[in-house]
Amino acid sequence: MATKINPADFKIQIDSLYAHFERGKTLYGDKTLYRFNQKTTATTVEVSYKEMLDLITDLALAFQKKEMAGKRVILIGETTVQWIASYISTVTADGVIVPLDPHLLEEEIIKFVKLTKASFVVCSKTYADMFKAHEEELDGVENFIITDRETFALYPEQEYVEERFTTFNNLLALGRYLAKNTDMVLNTRDRDVKKLSILLFTSGTTGSSKGVMLCERNICAVLEGIYPMLAGLTPEDSVMSVLPIYHTYEMSAGVWHLCSMV
Repeated sequence: MATKINPADFKIQIDSLYAHFERGKTLYGDKTLYRFNQKTTATTVEVSYKEMLDLITDLALAFQKKEMAGKRVILIGETTVQWIASYISTVTADGVIVPLDPHLLEEEIIKFVKLTKASFVVCSKTYADMFKAHEEELDGVENFIITDRETFALYPEQEYVEERFTTFNNLLALGRYLAKNTDMVLNTRDRDVKKLSILLFTSGTTGSSKGVMLCERNICAVLEGIYPMLAGLTPEDSVMSVLPIYHTYEMSAGVWHLCSMV
């Protein structure tokens, strides 16, 4: 007979997405959190709970230096660790993340960049040439940040170079420098988690796409609600992420939830 789980026994309070990853680091440290394959090197890359928090922290420091607070950030691309880190780091730096369906047509993607008045675009290299072709008309975008799972490095050995079209590793190098060589501190405590942090667009099956405004607290509440339903999982289990990562359900149940399982 299957063991019945009482949801009341698995209550959790999540103050912020960053705090959720902090909890994961405290609980599991060097255990593997995410695993992905690099095709060009035919290797499997593993990212621990500690390394993921370091990645989020340093990237958020770079975003904070870029004065991202209150600005819209388009996020589009395949499922990668960089995608996840960019989402969490944007919210932690008080920016507004706008995840887009990577299967949108080119004209629709450009439309959403203009409609949201985005100041930053984080995209996989699949979209780099497309954005370069529209560079002049997207003059409100301060930086295009290109991610690439094949060249991803947790601790990039390079100096930061200021450029409009830049790489994820370059921004991460800026964050690493700020963390090691300045007194700049990431504000993770005194933040308003009830302000606008996430802007989602519906699929538009019944008409044009609609913008759905969410705050960080909304997502934390979803995580708190999901927690009892997945209480049977243990740190020894592995979970395959299948649904599109830009879906809030996939991010909540399949990605964020795992970062501090008990």
